Amino acid sequence: EDGNFLRIGLSGTEPQRLAVSLNALVEQFVSLAADLKRAQATEMRVALDSQMVTAQKNLNDAESHLLVFRNQTITLPNEGTPVPSGLTSTTPTVTQNFFGLKVALETLRGERKSIEDVLARGQAGGFSVDAFQTIPAVTKAPDLVGALNELTKYEADVRALLYRYTPEYKGVQDDNAKIETLKTQTIPRYALALIDQLKHQEADLETQIGSSSKELENIPARTINEARLTREVSAAEDLFKTLQARHEEAKLAEASAIPDVRKLDDAVAPDEPTS
Repeated sequence: EDGNFLRIGLSGTEPQRLAVSLNALVEQFVSLAADLKRAQATEMRVALDSQMVTAQKNLNDAESHLLVFRNQTITLPNEGTPVPSGLTSTTPTVTQNFFGLKVALETLRGERKSIEDVLARGQAGGFSVDAFQTIPAVTKAPDLVGALNELTKYEADVRALLYRYTPEYKGVQDDNAKIETLKTQTIPRYALALIDQLKHQEADLETQIGSSSKELENIPARTINEARLTREVSAAEDLFKTLQARHEEAKLAEASAIPDVRKLDDAVAPDEPTS
């Protein structure tokens, strides 16, 4: 118990036959361990397949929205339009800082709303790891990311075990209990903490924006919208590349899966009786 080695044996009156039988049992044990390890890697790869499809769709949507916006505003004046000299409030540094704050605020609000929506759907029984993984703010919360990865792992473990065992198997029940705890307690707790953190950041940004010049607030909102759309494209692209790298790692793990257990010694028929 709680060790790394397992010694097994058979007793009887036919030593040669017992040795052959015991070796066959050990070989089957190792073979099954390899099958389960490969099945777990396959389930992880399948889960990442789904996440990549969602990330790819989000990237395509973000690129499409940016393209449509630029086509609609290509003939309109933008922030590069000359302004009267002597107005320090319209210098590039102040303007860029103002727009940066506005874009950051809109991004935080959108991400916080997305987390709240996903959390609400999860409490209603529609929990989705993929929905959390596609929100950029979530990827910057180590505790929440760790809990989501742990949930994905346990779900993959359960699916792999169910290839060989019934739902009543203790290992399946233990993993299901951990999954339930993650879905109903751990992940919601970390998600709520992230929402509170985003709200504090929003309040700080609103204070900074409120102190900005009114001249800047009169600049058409299309510059802000374009910056926001561009940032969404960049965030979606980064997320897709991250998932793509994890997907390639999962494919490699699936192709090169080896069992977590190996045979150290073959069973040999004894030369003398034990008793």
